[in-house]
Amino acid sequence: MNKSLRSRLLLGIGATTLIGFAVAAGLIFVVLRASLLREFDALLASKVRALVTLIKQRGEELEIEFADHPMQEFARKVRPEYYEVWDEDGTAVARSRRLGSVHLRRGLGSLAAPGFQFTDLPDGRPGRLAAVQFLPAVEGENLENEPEDEEHDTDHDNLDRVDFTNRRRVTLVVARETAVIDRALVRLRSLLLGVSTSVVVTTLGMLVWLLKRSLRPLDELAAQLANLDERELAFRFHVSDMPLELGPMITRLNELLGRLDAAFQRERVFTADVAHELRTPLAGLKSTLEVALSRDRTSAEYAQRLRVCQEICGDTQRLVETLLSLARMEREPATLDRARVDVAAFVVSSWKAYAKRANERLLNVSFCGPAGIFLETDPAQFRIVLANLFDNAVEYTAAAGSVEVDWSATGNRFRMTVANSGCELSEEQLRQVFDRFWRADAARAATGAHAGLGLSLCQKIIELLGGSIDAVNRNGSFVVSIDFGKEFFERSADDDSTRSDALVDSVDWPLECCAETKEGSIRK
Repeated sequence: MNKSLRSRLLLGIGATTLIGFAVAAGLIFVVLRASLLREFDALLASKVRALVTLIKQRGEELEIEFADHPMQEFARKVRPEYYEVWDEDGTAVARSRRLGSVHLRRGLGSLAAPGFQFTDLPDGRPGRLAAVQFLPAVEGENLENEPEDEEHDTDHDNLDRVDFTNRRRVTLVVARETAVIDRALVRLRSLLLGVSTSVVVTTLGMLVWLLKRSLRPLDELAAQLANLDERELAFRFHVSDMPLELGPMITRLNELLGRLDAAFQRERVFTADVAHELRTPLAGLKSTLEVALSRDRTSAEYAQRLRVCQEICGDTQRLVETLLSLARMEREPATLDRARVDVAAFVVSSWKAYAKRANERLLNVSFCGPAGIFLETDPAQFRIVLANLFDNAVEYTAAAGSVEVDWSATGNRFRMTVANSGCELSEEQLRQVFDRFWRADAARAATGAHAGLGLSLCQKIIELLGGSIDAVNRNGSFVVSIDFGKEFFERSADDDSTRSDALVDSVDWPLECCAETKEGSIRK
């Protein structure tokens, strides 16, 4: 059965407190009871030793002074004490008259250490007795073999030796009730029980109050959680008088809400953007088909309209494929097929698809980077990145503008940059260039041709490949930089100075090209 934190704490602390007080009270009771018994036994032993001095041996007879003249505590009718004296042959030679026909229990002990034990007195009262065995005093005792010259006696301990040859071993037992101890123990037990109960009840009451006060922040947090729904993700948790232990949890909850709120916002924006991006090509398809069907046309006219529809479908297909690629990368890590890529050759081969468009727009394109640099990467994924960067550079550079592609390997870093002139983006806009469906054109005039997903896809792929990517506005040029650590690249030990020149010549473009070699730069 699930229990609340408050009930668990109350039960645990209450049980611990109760057990603690029970153990403490038990120990106190045992210690005080032992102390009372020691005091009682000390008094009983004193009485026994006092009676022993009143028992003497006269010849063969025992003289017991308190037998003929009984003491008051042994003679009284109410709550009397008892004694009994045995000879060494087990014969009772003297006993308290209140014993009647009942005998006390014989015990063993000495004057130095009397034997104590609990017993039931003849009248039924609980009691305690002390028993000693001793040799009674004899009149006219003399030292045995007293030496004539003390100086010649080397055993000085024998000076006090007494002749006990004719002594009779006597046993004396004295018993008295333990009512005093019993009453004291009852009072002590009641006092300990009352005090313990009062303390436990008071402690539990204080504990309930403290738990209620201490757990108030949790109750407040639980109430806020109960009232939270997906429409209020902008809400942030705040607990008054927050304990230190709750601080990290509330911070994490607020961070989680912030991420959820941002995710829902992106989802809403994403849904609107996808709808907007798909609506434009669908509208284009619809209008093209309506125009084609508005009247009878020749085969050439129908073919021209179908080619327009084909282009629109191609743009839409690329948009959908890009979205699927992003979704797959976020859902599960892509499987990389890494290979050793010659950077110079790879850049030139990737540019071929865009050289014609750059030539038509009279762009001044330059490539600059050393030959003999090899990158450990996935060629297919890296080609997608270069394709998106080259396409953006050719598309967004004004006619007769410039495009620069540079790469270098210095120290522990490989860097490639793709820069195009004519950038007017602000710092705020630059922070959004990697967001999905973001375009600097707020009117989205290029909808259908560019969806604003290229840089988002580039960022995902570069992160997957183990690198980093960023974008800046450098003196009016939009510059995208790609960086990889030293573990992803290497230099060739035998660079071919003519190799880069041959690669540049293999592309037909009206542009300026350069390739660093051991002898310097070659320009075309």
